[in-house]
Amino acid sequence: MAAAVPWDTQEDVSQTLNREEPEHQSRGYLRSCLFWKECNVGVVSSEMFDNLQNAEIIGALTKDFNEDSVNYPLSTPGPQLKRFKAGLCEFAQLLVYSCRNSLIYDEYLFPSLLALLTGLSDSQVRAFRHTSTLLAMKLMTSLVKVFLGVSIQLQTAQRRCDIECSKRDPDRASDRLEELKASISELHENKEEVSSMMNGMFRGVFVHRYRDQLPEIRAICIEELGIWLKLDPEHFLNDKCLKYLGWTLH
Repeated sequence: MAAAVPWDTQEDVSQTLNREEPEHQSRGYLRSCLFWKECNVGVVSSEMFDNLQNAEIIGALTKDFNEDSVNYPLSTPGPQLKRFKAGLCEFAQLLVYSCRNSLIYDEYLFPSLLALLTGLSDSQVRAFRHTSTLLAMKLMTSLVKVFLGVSIQLQTAQRRCDIECSKRDPDRASDRLEELKASISELHENKEEVSSMMNGMFRGVFVHRYRDQLPEIRAICIEELGIWLKLDPEHFLNDKCLKYLGWTLH
């Protein structure tokens, strides 16, 4: 039986981000670290990550794993399950929180991470699919929180800019106004970037897994959808999202 990996979540996130350099030399480390935390099975070299596409990596992992196995951390009952699940969820939350002002917008770290999770969540291997879906949905929830935070920052910056613009020319601080306009532009870009990641995660994982044959996976998706509805009703309380909740009830 695969045992849940004990970890210091804050330390793991710190080590992951400290190795994430601008040149992206840590690509293999980030992904192998993530996969080890997910399923605690298999060994994948950094060379594989550097030279293979996600589909090829997943294919190699699948080849070395017993698809019929039901023994993996999230399938283990009792305290072990609770510890592993809590640690994995905390890892997702802390990773996004730690990156919210920088690496989340670097066009590499999170797109690569989300692409790998999307592929794993579509795997025929139950262990891969179950754990990747949980991690993906928890990352999505954390991204929703970042989206809301950026939206508030944008509203504040826009309000300050409007106030500055309403002043008479002698009282207007031109340098301050330029700073506010630059901040607004950056926040708009950040908001669009986070929204794009959220939409990709929703379409790439949620839409395919909310009707998964495994009830635990279906429950993960619907539970997180309920959280999104509460956190950001403006974004999620619409027919496009509510239809999935309705279909689940039938």
